[in-house]
Amino acid sequence: MAGFVFLGNPQPTYWTISMHWSDAVVNGITVTGVVTQVREYDGSQALVTLNTGVSVVVPATHEPVPGDAIVEGELSI
Repeated sequence: MAGFVFLGNPQPTYWTISMHWSDAVVNGITVTGVVTQVREYDGSQALVTLNTGVSVVVPATHEPVPGDAIVEGELSI
């Protein structure tokens, strides 16, 4: 999502809004969804993007792949 603000100059200033959370609980709701992208994996946790557009860090003993499920904040095997 992008927006612009005119600050008196002829060119707008652009910014983007990024949805990234550092936990599998977002606004008090435990996240459930299907992995669409694996952004990072360090051997113990993974930053993944879900089909809902939410990015979360989840504990992961193996590297997740697109199509894996996150159920109540946990990688489902």
